[in-house]
Amino acid sequence: MTTSKRKTRTLTTRTVDALKPRQAASEPLGYGAGALEAQGRQGGARYFFRYGKPQRRVALPDYNGQGHPLSLTEARTKARALSARFLELRAEGRDLLETLEAEKLAAERARKAERRQAEEYDANPITFGALMAAYIEWMEQGGKVSAYDAGNTIGNHIEHHAEQWNKPAKELTLDDVLAILEPLTTAGKLTTARKVRAYIRRAYALGLRAKTSAQASAFRRFQISHNPAADTAPIEGANNSRDVALSLSELRAVWKRANRPDEPAGPLVRTYLLLGGQRFEQLRRATVADVADERLTLWDPKGKRTQPRRHVVPILPEAQAAIDEMRGAKLGPFLVTLTQGESGADRSKVGKQVKAMARRMVEAGEITKPFTLGALRSTVETQLAAAGVQSDTLAQLQSHGLSGVQWRHYNRHDYFAEKLAALEKLRDLMTQAPAKVSSLDEARKADRRA
Repeated sequence: MTTSKRKTRTLTTRTVDALKPRQAASEPLGYGAGALEAQGRQGGARYFFRYGKPQRRVALPDYNGQGHPLSLTEARTKARALSARFLELRAEGRDLLETLEAEKLAAERARKAERRQAEEYDANPITFGALMAAYIEWMEQGGKVSAYDAGNTIGNHIEHHAEQWNKPAKELTLDDVLAILEPLTTAGKLTTARKVRAYIRRAYALGLRAKTSAQASAFRRFQISHNPAADTAPIEGANNSRDVALSLSELRAVWKRANRPDEPAGPLVRTYLLLGGQRFEQLRRATVADVADERLTLWDPKGKRTQPRRHVVPILPEAQAAIDEMRGAKLGPFLVTLTQGESGADRSKVGKQVKAMARRMVEAGEITKPFTLGALRSTVETQLAAAGVQSDTLAQLQSHGLSGVQWRHYNRHDYFAEKLAALEKLRDLMTQAPAKVSSLDEARKADRRA
C-alpha cells in the first residue's frame, strides 16, 4: 500500500489525529538515525520506526503494557530505542529488521524448547536431567553459594547431551559420563570438565544416600544404585594455573602496582590481599552491616556443614582505606564493589580487571607470569607460611580445612589476635624493602635474598 507523505519537523497529537487513511507524517530522530512515522488508518494512526535507503519500517505495537492504544509519547520513546539499536547494528554491518526477525524466531524456538522440556519432565521425571535439576534445587535450598554457578555449568555443558539428559538416571553408565566429559577435555577446558564431573558425582552420591537418609528423600524416586561418575578418573591438570603462588618479590610488585593511582583494579586487589585472600563469593556479599569494631564478619557455607560458619576477619587501617577508595561515593552498602557499593563486585568483571592488571605487569617486566585471584589467595597462604605463621592460624584466616570434629565441637578459640598478627605480617612483607621491583633480574635476586 502506498501512502502520501506530509512531512513535519515534530509530530503532535493534533497532527497525528488529523491523518487520513493512506496519509503519513514523520518526525526525524537525528541525522542518519531514522524517523518516527505515523500512518493514518481507520480507528487511529499506526506508528513505525523508519530507517535506511531504501527505506525500511519496523512496526511499533498498537497497544502499551496496560492494553491502551499506544500514545505519541510512548511511540516516540520506542522509536528512539530502536534508533539507538539501529545505529549500533549498522556499525556492526547488520540490519535492524533482519536482526529483530531473527530474535523473534529464536525466542519462539526457545519457548517451544521449554514446553518440550516441561512435557518430557512431566512424562519421565526420573531422568538424568531431572536428577541434576533436583541437585541444583537441593543446593539452593541449602544456601550453597555455588548453586548459581552449578546451574550455569550444568545448563551449558551437560543439558545439550540429549541422549544422556533424557535417559533414566539409574541407567546412566560410565560411557555416558565420558561422552559428556570428553568434548570438554579435548577442547582443553579442564577446569570445566572437573566441575562437571564433580556435579554429576555429587548428584549421584545424594541419590545413593537417599536409601538411608531422611534428609535426601527428594532423590529416592530416582532409585540410584551406583555412581557412574565415581568410576571416572580425576581430571588431571585442571587446577594448575589457579594454584600457582607468586614469589615474594612478585607479591611486592603486585602490591606496588595496586597502589598506583592509574591502576583500575588497585583498590580491589589491595582489599583482597589485606583481608587475607578470602573466598571472593563471601567478600562480594559483604556489606557495611557486616563491619563492627574493625572486624568484618563473613559467613562460610563451604563443605558439608548445613549452617554457614561465622568467620571474622580483622580490618587493618590500610584495608579500610582501600575499601573506602573502592566504594567512592558510597552510594550503596556493599564493600567489595565495582559500582560504588550499589552491588557486590561481579566475579567475571573482576577476573577481567585482574587479568588485565597482570598482563600489564608482565609486559612491564614487573613479574614473570600472570596471576588470578586464586593465585593471590594461594600466595597469601604460601608467603605467610614461609614467614612462620602456624598452619592453624592460616586455616582460620582463610577459613579452610575446618570441617573436622575438633573444629566443629571442641575448638572455640576465635583466633582473632593470631589473624590480626598474620595480616600485619603480610602487610609488612608486601611493603618492606625491597618493595621496588624494576626488573626481572632484581626480582630473582630479591627472591634469593628472601
